[in-house]
Amino acid sequence: MTAKGSENKFKCILCGEKSGSHEHIFPAQLGGRRTSKKIYCHTHNEKLGKYVVVLNNQLSLFNSLLGVRPDRKKTTVESLQQGRDCVKYRFTEGNINIIPADVTDIPDFAYGKAINVSFSSQEDCDAWIIRQQAQGNDIHIVDQQEPINVLHDAIPLRLSFGGPEFMKAISYIGLSFYAQYCPELIHYTDISALSSELFDFEGQPAHCQWDAREFKQVVTENAFEFGHTFLICVSADDQTVHVWISLFSTFNFLVSLGKLKSPIVDDHIIRIDIDPLAEKAPADLIKTHLKSDISHIIHSVENLSVMISNQSAAQRVAAFQRRIEHYILRPKIRNLIKNYTRDSAVINQFIEQEAQGVYNLLTHADKIFFAEFEPELLCILPVKRKSEESYLVRDYTREMGLSEESFKLFVQSKNVLGLALTEYLSGKNTNVNRIISLLSEDDGLKLLILQVIMPYWQKKNLNWQ
Repeated sequence: MTAKGSENKFKCILCGEKSGSHEHIFPAQLGGRRTSKKIYCHTHNEKLGKYVVVLNNQLSLFNSLLGVRPDRKKTTVESLQQGRDCVKYRFTEGNINIIPADVTDIPDFAYGKAINVSFSSQEDCDAWIIRQQAQGNDIHIVDQQEPINVLHDAIPLRLSFGGPEFMKAISYIGLSFYAQYCPELIHYTDISALSSELFDFEGQPAHCQWDAREFKQVVTENAFEFGHTFLICVSADDQTVHVWISLFSTFNFLVSLGKLKSPIVDDHIIRIDIDPLAEKAPADLIKTHLKSDISHIIHSVENLSVMISNQSAAQRVAAFQRRIEHYILRPKIRNLIKNYTRDSAVINQFIEQEAQGVYNLLTHADKIFFAEFEPELLCILPVKRKSEESYLVRDYTREMGLSEESFKLFVQSKNVLGLALTEYLSGKNTNVNRIISLLSEDDGLKLLILQVIMPYWQKKNLNWQ
């Protein structure tokens, strides 16, 4: 079959015409670094480009937070996301800018009526005004507040992940990987049904399904922290070809490509791990041949409904979000450890730079206290509870957008975490993961609940009968 395969070396796998489109095997916009002239003709590559757009639209938020750089570009991915509040948010490698809704999309909008609009910068304000004027809306600024730093609450994003087009896009990249890494087999595999599906842009996907299993239930750990994994599985038992795909070692899929036209005697499993954060090839990819139970990979799939019913889907997304947060925080902590010389100014500067993270932790501690701690306290203490459900109150006329009392709690939280961090580093405790737990996980939550929220609750309630 190898000799026959060489005859088709430069033929499009979909039509048999001359290939040579030089397409990226994994989309360039998502960090793919390698191209091929052996898979598609120019016509089919152009048509299939629709699925690259779909993948980029749905994965751009993750890629922008991670700082993925599209191939042959000098800058990282930028992601625009629509919030449920009609506001758009621009994400660029750890930074968030607010892009307010157009005036006609603002609830209760009426011509001649004053509206309050906030911006991340004067440049964003100027761009917004120009956009409104281009739509025929004359904007007059009647009052402009002095710029203040404002901490973000949880952003109410309206994320769209999955759907028919996305599943077809996953099938498309699975097909591309099979064609690239099994060139001796691709032209002797019946991919006609999948091909028809990919060009029926209105039809439902039948060849790709979610796999609810955890990554480690299927295969060993990816060598790259946020790598993507492709398992090309050619089965001698039923003469079928499947590609198991895991994005970021978190979102898993199984694609059925079709049946072999010529029988094979032995199973083939090829594993490709790619690193979307790699600067260039060859450091972007690891290819290995596996000797494993192919039936375990392709016949033990757990449906997405399992993830939804047991709530593991939400848990997996939350765990992935924490991985990204830790990834962003880790180099900052390493730099802090490197530069620490028992100078409190270094710690204070670091805490100020991580002000949003401190506020996020305080918000989480506040929620946990009222949901879990206060009910226990009310059972054992003779306290007539005040009606608060949170101690964090917004006031966008004040510093950080917080009320006076809330701002005091925020400052106290910075001090508590700063002292704990000083103790860690002074005691030569330079375990990066331990410091991550202090700044974003359990250790920090316990400190803020016990040293910030609890004392404030006692002050407000214990003497108020």
